[in-house]
Amino acid sequence: FVKAKDEVYARADLSSEQKQLAAEAIRDPQSQAALADLTLDFTLPGYPEIELRAGGADIPVTISNVHTYIDLVARWVLDVGIRAQVEAYCAGFDQIFPCSNLSIFTPAELCRIVGPSSEAEDWSSATLRSTVKAANGYTMTSPTVQMFFSFMESLDGDGRRGFLQFVTGAPRLPLGGFRALNPPLTLVLKMSEAPLSPDHYLPSVMTCTNYIKLPNYSSLEVLKNRWNHAISEGQQSFHMS
Repeated sequence: FVKAKDEVYARADLSSEQKQLAAEAIRDPQSQAALADLTLDFTLPGYPEIELRAGGADIPVTISNVHTYIDLVARWVLDVGIRAQVEAYCAGFDQIFPCSNLSIFTPAELCRIVGPSSEAEDWSSATLRSTVKAANGYTMTSPTVQMFFSFMESLDGDGRRGFLQFVTGAPRLPLGGFRALNPPLTLVLKMSEAPLSPDHYLPSVMTCTNYIKLPNYSSLEVLKNRWNHAISEGQQSFHMS
């Protein structure tokens, strides 16, 4: 509704009255419901006891005041509603590590300390080959292991985050990168059972031990396809293996 209203009011070919009439005629494209049909009022969604403004429970949301409603909801969700928790967090953090001491660090240094490393050097060919281990059916010279390294080196920012979330349970590397993973990231052979071939299987992981069970894929293309499928569809999957 907000986007549609903005589009109407951006039109230079309509008068103020025409814009108002056009805005009031806006309907949801699927349900054909008007904004008034949603029976919203100026209370926080899901918390009718919290009024966004004085007397909010008695103020309906209309196409005329919908921007104000959105702004107030955002303010409560992102500011007022969590202000006490943020202040408590800051006070607790300051007790452990006084914020005044942080002034010795640059913003980049703080990002590496507080927000774990994700720099390009952590994903370089040399770093990966010196930190990732191969065992139980694979060696560092195994073709599938080499294809796995090529796949890792090809990942962009989103791909790296998805890979780390799937393999380690966290979207970023710890301070120190792959070298700091304990235990180290380890590749082992995932066996296939006839009549299925390795290409039919997805990789699986033991996140607690950074342990990757990697099928002996026939090509880099297949490996990338199976990994991307596992990363996109398997983030919420947890099974005993």
